[in-house]
Amino acid sequence: MTDPQVTGWLLTVFGLYAIAAALGEHLEPGQWRKMINELNESAALSFLAGLLILSIGTAISLAHPFDVDAGWRATLVNIVGYGMVLEGLSFLAFPRSISTLATKLMTAANPMWVVISALFGILFLVSGLPLAL
Repeated sequence: MTDPQVTGWLLTVFGLYAIAAALGEHLEPGQWRKMINELNESAALSFLAGLLILSIGTAISLAHPFDVDAGWRATLVNIVGYGMVLEGLSFLAFPRSISTLATKLMTAANPMWVVISALFGILFLVSGLPLAL
């Protein structure tokens, strides 16, 4: 069985991460696009990003095993963890395709991504804090 406090802490950290990322892009517009451009230009940086994302996703998935009866919050953590594993593997196997997709997404709605990131951050934070404390 998944420990609800672990679920809460992971959701809280996800929320803080998403809010910090949104705030950073809001205060310094264009930083996300710059990071994606740098990923496009550096095979080594793209490989390291994939390795880091894969490692963190694997650690989350191991620390928070999938449990159908643990509730929607635990399922949300599992979706993020396994999603990170897939994203990391994709960065390692298809670096150009992933960075091209990211470039297209940023071009499509850059200011909207700040709002989406902030909203997800608030959702994660509000969902996780009651379990973490």
